[in-house]
Amino acid sequence: MPVVHNIRRGLHALSGWLSRFDNNQLPEPAEPPLDRAAEIEAFLRVLDYPDAGNRAYVETHMERFVRTLTMVPPPAKTVRVLELGAYMQMTPVLGCVLGYKEVRGAYFGNLGRTDEKTVSAGG
Repeated sequence: MPVVHNIRRGLHALSGWLSRFDNNQLPEPAEPPLDRAAEIEAFLRVLDYPDAGNRAYVETHMERFVRTLTMVPPPAKTVRVLELGAYMQMTPVLGCVLGYKEVRGAYFGNLGRTDEKTVSAGG
């Protein structure tokens, strides 16, 4: 229970901090490098998804996933990354394409419930 409380408190603090900026002060996102975008999209297309529904979801949202993932900075001082709101297609890209060595994902769900999911690439 304390972990959930701390996450909620952290999200509340972040929300308050972000509300200090109006939309005119936020920088425009840079256009993603096309070569990185193509590499990410190609990788997402070869993942082995658990079923046709998951694959269809990825195809429907491919442009959004690629754009989001091109905004992730490369590993710098650390090779660890935490992806909050984890999607099964995002975490493999962080490790296999973007170069993070330790990738953790979390999704806000039912308290006390743990779901473990896997996805494989090219196999």
